Amino acid sequence: MKTIILTLAIIFQLSTAHANVINFDDLSGNSDPVPDSYNGITWNSANTTGVIDVSPYMDPNVNYTGIENNALFNAFGYLNANTTIIRMTDSSSFNFISGFWSEGIAGDVQVQFEGYLNNQKIYTSDSYDLNNISVSSIILNWNQIDAFHINSNAAIWIADNLEITPSVSAVPLPGAALLLISGILSLIGIRKTA
Repeated sequence: MKTIILTLAIIFQLSTAHANVINFDDLSGNSDPVPDSYNGITWNSANTTGVIDVSPYMDPNVNYTGIENNALFNAFGYLNANTTIIRMTDSSSFNFISGFWSEGIAGDVQVQFEGYLNNQKIYTSDSYDLNNISVSSIILNWNQIDAFHINSNAAIWIADNLEITPSVSAVPLPGAALLLISGILSLIGIRKTA
């Protein structure tokens, strides 16, 4: 019985997708553009993004939970309204789960997000007003997109701890159930012969 429970636990663990939380802390934080294949993502396909060390700019009276050390920012966002597009380097689909967002150093920011698949918009978020007195935890849970658009007014936003998972094709349920049942029967048969 212990063997069966252990087998089921392993199958469940293998079937769940693990989130990739991107925090940019392994990059220099000197405002250079994000390397284009960093974490398997193309970051600069429509607007230059950089990584900045935010610690010198943090107000001690603000709770910055979710944005620590280095953060992503839209490098020339202050020039005009802009769109930053994030894609997987191999053009595969992904899930955008969540992230932490705040304004940069150029005043309040309005951001709005869109998710695309095959050049068709399938998700649109509300508009979020970001400021320098709080960090916004934005949870989208968008599945199977191949482009994530960050639209903003002429201001700089910063983002950190972006939670992104690869899209995994679902295993057909009848096939998965048949595989599970045959595995359990095999384990029972092995146990009886031992």
